[in-house]
Amino acid sequence: MLNRYLSKSKLQKHKQCKKYFWLAENNPTLEETNDISEIIMEQGNEFGSLIKKNFYNTFDIKEKNIQKSNN
Repeated sequence: MLNRYLSKSKLQKHKQCKKYFWLAENNPTLEETNDISEIIMEQGNEFGSLIKKNFYNTFDIKEKNIQKSNN
């Protein structure tokens, strides 16, 4: 029998992407990150920080719906 429980991280995964949550629950070996993917994610975060620092009219889009984010 599978041990199913909710945690804050599981709720966050579901909030971010329902497919990601499903994958993490049903095939966790595919969901695991490795050293290369950690480096790529870190570089992406660093790049985003540099863009925000050097371009003053940047902003984060928090809304998934494009119509709402344009308003």
